[in-house]
Amino acid sequence: MPAVDRLERRLPFALPLAGWAAARADTTGRRLAVTAGAVLTVPGFFGEPAREALVVAGFALLVWVPALPSRRAVNRAAALLAGGSLYVHLTHWQVWPLVAPWSRWAALVASLAVGIGCAALARLASRRLPAVLRRARPLAARAAPR
Repeated sequence: MPAVDRLERRLPFALPLAGWAAARADTTGRRLAVTAGAVLTVPGFFGEPAREALVVAGFALLVWVPALPSRRAVNRAAALLAGGSLYVHLTHWQVWPLVAPWSRWAALVASLAVGIGCAALARLASRRLPAVLRRARPLAARAAPR
């Protein structure tokens, strides 16, 4: 759909905005509006009708079902994936092409593993960096010529 394509280029934040709107949809009318937005904009986005139907169905599930019963282990796995999702998104472009020629499933697992690993490294670095910088300041001050 050319109109949707033009809108997507002008509004690259449309998907995060849809997620925000879904999280804020606290009435039936708002949920209907957010769901209608997905139904109207997702078809044609990927060029794969089955994938687009899955995205719309998943989005609608998130909008309309406030909580799902789950096991603790499933919740931990979901939290791990959710916490690493940004890094999975950022790194899978490099991992997937290397592994996919052998196995698409292995490429999926490798992409998730690398992204989750990068997220863990980023968390570790963000926790330790302030202490490293505090220790480095006195060293830099002593090494500076007077």
